[in-house]
Amino acid sequence: MTNAKGFTVIEIIAVLVLIGILSAVAVSRVGWTSANAYSDADRLVADLRYAQGIAMKQPVEEGVTVNINDGGNDGGWQIAGGFRFADGETARGLRRGVSLEGADVTFSYPRGNVSTGTQNIIVRQGGTTLNVIVYGGTGYVEIQ
Repeated sequence: MTNAKGFTVIEIIAVLVLIGILSAVAVSRVGWTSANAYSDADRLVADLRYAQGIAMKQPVEEGVTVNINDGGNDGGWQIAGGFRFADGETARGLRRGVSLEGADVTFSYPRGNVSTGTQNIIVRQGGTTLNVIVYGGTGYVEIQ
C-alpha cells in the first residue's frame, strides 16, 4: 500500500464542501435581480388572463376588474367584485425590490376585451423593466 495513488475520501469531501461554500457566496453576490421581476410579471399575466376568462363566462355588467396597486413595497394587484383567482386568493403582493406602475384593468362581458383601450403595466426591479401589455380590442395580455 505504499505506492497507492489517488485522493482519500476526506480530501474529496473537503473539496466538495469548499466548492459549495464558494458557490453560495458567488450566487448571493450576483443575486437574482431580475428573477423576481420576471416571476411577478408572469404571475400578473396569468392572473389577468384568468380574470379575462371569468369576464367571458360571467355576465357581469361592470366587468371583471383587476386593481393595480403601485404602492412601492406594498404594491401588488387584486381582483375586485367578489371574484377570486384560480388558487382562491383575491390579492397578490410583490416580491422584494419589485415595483409596479399602471392603471386598473377591466375586462368586459362577453368578449373579454378592455373598453378603455390598450393598457401598459410596468414591472420594475433594479435595472430590469418589463411591460405587461393588455390590448384593448381583444384583451390579449403579453410581456414585452
